[in-house]
Amino acid sequence: MGRSRLPRPDPARRRHLLYGAGCFRVAWYAINSEPFRLMLDAVEAAADGGTYTDVASLRGEQPPPGTPVPWDAAEALRFAASHHYVTGYHGAEESAARVHGYILAAVPGAAPLLDGVRDDILGRPAVVFDERWRTPTVVALARGMYQSRDFTGMPALADELQEAGCDDPKVLEHARNPAGVHARGCWLVDLILGK
Repeated sequence: MGRSRLPRPDPARRRHLLYGAGCFRVAWYAINSEPFRLMLDAVEAAADGGTYTDVASLRGEQPPPGTPVPWDAAEALRFAASHHYVTGYHGAEESAARVHGYILAAVPGAAPLLDGVRDDILGRPAVVFDERWRTPTVVALARGMYQSRDFTGMPALADELQEAGCDDPKVLEHARNPAGVHARGCWLVDLILGK
């Protein structure tokens, strides 16, 4: 199959794909399996309109024997990423729910992390984002966090937003919350980047 681009997923499908991948990245302790990490990379690429080969080329990849990876849940997420389903058994929403359930059952103490990822990606509040807040520095910080998946810069982002005139408590609290969990698909970063 060539490197045809996948159609950009509808917003709900995109959020659920990123939520499923985010659950694994934030709460799963065996993320160091290379085939598993590549699969999550491919799911995230598909969520942002990646290429067919990003997802389809991973079919048949398996982690090394004995690797504690929930391959069935991850494979369901990969399948959802390579098709256009949002709901139903093979849809992004159902697949992300399977990932959530697997991790909840397998990883002691994962519930607060999973709840944090859900709120971060699926819990977008009604916020009117003023274009004046979208300064070059704010956009650069948000883009850097999105690309690197390193959200330690959220407090700095809050400072830059406030300096740009943002006084919305939902926005500032989300970025400044020291207990906040963030992943690719974070509603605030998406809002800044126009995703």
